[in-house]
Amino acid sequence: MKNKSRTGNSYFADNKSTLFVMFVFVFALNLKGQNQTDLGHYMFFQPIINPAAAGSYEAFANAMYFRKQWVSVDGAPTKFGAYALLPVKNNSFSGSFTQESIGVHFRQRLMSVYTYRIKVADKKFLSFGIGGGVQFLESKFNDVVAHEKQDNEFINTGSFVSPDFNFGLYYFSKKYYMGFSIPGFVHNEFISDNGSLSGKTDYQIKYWNYYFHTGFLFLFSEKVEGNASTLVRIATNVPIDVDYNLQFLFRETIGIGFSFRTTKEALVFLNTRISKSIMFGYSYHIYFEVGRQQLSGHEVIMSFNLKKPNSVIIQTPRF
Repeated sequence: MKNKSRTGNSYFADNKSTLFVMFVFVFALNLKGQNQTDLGHYMFFQPIINPAAAGSYEAFANAMYFRKQWVSVDGAPTKFGAYALLPVKNNSFSGSFTQESIGVHFRQRLMSVYTYRIKVADKKFLSFGIGGGVQFLESKFNDVVAHEKQDNEFINTGSFVSPDFNFGLYYFSKKYYMGFSIPGFVHNEFISDNGSLSGKTDYQIKYWNYYFHTGFLFLFSEKVEGNASTLVRIATNVPIDVDYNLQFLFRETIGIGFSFRTTKEALVFLNTRISKSIMFGYSYHIYFEVGRQQLSGHEVIMSFNLKKPNSVIIQTPRF
């Protein structure tokens, strides 16, 4: 933040909206649960989890990220992704590519997103995002080492392509943000029939996941800023999962923080600004009670974000 004349009181001048965001954050403390694996660095580049968040950028931006989960386990989940967006006035056009693998299963996802932003009050904006694309899935069951040599379930390799869609809403100002998204509308799986594989695509609501996320900034001093945020994931017939994130930024250059997830996972992360436009982040993941083992993981992200001088748009709180 460049306005060094702010004080703690003036920083929360718009106390009604800020208190509401804080209420949502505290409310999440009462939720418990677990859910699917996800990235930890979405807090540095929120379009990863919400397509509408692209509307908070004022100029070209992109990010690349990589995550390796359970590094000591053969075939553990791995994820790589790249995301780029280009704002044009109140519109934003984005594209993303992700590749995930776990064991013998692989998924590639190519998406394009359109975002439209409207001004709802002074320095307060609401954006809508909708995306479409394709998924490519592959399962190499013939790579499985089976105990029974004639096990027909593990003699084939299958792949198929399906459409995919996502949607999001994102409200933001200089001090806080709130978002809602459905990261995917399509459920895909392989059906095995005596070694013969076929793909099945399902659009039923029961397979959808719902993401609610919010965060706000607070000022410790002229040199230290904080960012508290939370992400709530909801899916049908599974417990709710919540992330709690707390970050500190020193001299707008070095950031450090930690995150706790109700999936019994903790993160410690460090990030630094290589230049005004380039940020690099690293996090160390600790997993508790996974097969009675103490497991760990690593995640890195690099983002590039141009900033237009004298812009009237206030980008959302982030490092």
